[in-house]
Amino acid sequence: MWISPKFNLEVIRAFDQAQTEQPPEPTQQSLPNPIQDDEKLKLINDVAKSLGITESIAVVSATDIMDMVQTIRNYQQQLAKIQTNPAWVDQTIERIKNATGRHFGEG
Repeated sequence: MWISPKFNLEVIRAFDQAQTEQPPEPTQQSLPNPIQDDEKLKLINDVAKSLGITESIAVVSATDIMDMVQTIRNYQQQLAKIQTNPAWVDQTIERIKNATGRHFGEG
């Protein structure tokens, strides 16, 4: 099979050019600026208005909700102890008196 010298030269030059050219660096898109808390609250307020919600809405973070749930569970456990064992309250008061060396109602 015969290849013309001109075509052969063009192929070599094209190959050389492809090897020497650096591919363009991929551009990295920058992330949008984070939304500030005030802007988030305004956005939530606008969404609530657009939905026709007229009642007051409290926005609470997930960590605060988890803390409240844990506190409520602790209170429920303490109430369960008091209801099942009223002597527990008296024992706890006595332990506090002994640990502090103070007694309630005494000067």
